Amino acid sequence: MDITDIVEQLTDTSTSLTSILLKVKVFGVRLKNKMLIDWVTKEIEGYKSNDVLPEYRISKCNIYGNLTNGRWKLTNYLIPTDGLLPEIRDAVEKFKFYQGVSELEHLLSDKSTTVGIAIQSEILFYLTQNLQIHHGNPYAEIYSATRKIGTGAIDHALSMIRSNALNIMLEIEKEFGYKIDMAKLMARNNEVNQTIYKIMNYITTDGNDNTINTGNNTNLMGNGKS
Repeated sequence: MDITDIVEQLTDTSTSLTSILLKVKVFGVRLKNKMLIDWVTKEIEGYKSNDVLPEYRISKCNIYGNLTNGRWKLTNYLIPTDGLLPEIRDAVEKFKFYQGVSELEHLLSDKSTTVGIAIQSEILFYLTQNLQIHHGNPYAEIYSATRKIGTGAIDHALSMIRSNALNIMLEIEKEFGYKIDMAKLMARNNEVNQTIYKIMNYITTDGNDNTINTGNNTNLMGNGKS
């Protein structure tokens, strides 16, 4: 395995990203680069709920709800968020991808145009209160709601993961030469790892996480339309 082989596969978008990242992980293990190993492992297996996500795994979303308003019943209604407390609005408008790459690729393959996450019942209180007080619907009661985004946001996240892995490999090629074999890179372990750390510091920039829990982001639902 050499750097050029990994670069060629990373630039081939028809190749499964999961299989390529497994090779990047092997590369990181051989160089004993914990930072690279940890990042690749999380991208392959998925992030834990208490992990800080990279910015490319967070997207702004819309909220659609089912509600009653007096005698009327509305479904798939776009729920306004202006008027919410800033910390609540910031949390509910963020859609976070904790899933591993394979699951994200699968979501893109099922032809849905949107994906959604159910919002927890305790958050529905704030959404209902906001609708009643700030949006002129005193009899509104939201009984379920979902955060939705277009699948283009997932495609963007996958593209960023591929691009980040590619940037690491290209930088190593630039610094240490094309077609350099693994044995020679391992012999220069400290230098190679410094190059990797330089790139990784940009990749792992966090997405300013929020502690308000607005739903289980491990359960994504495909939807044919918004």
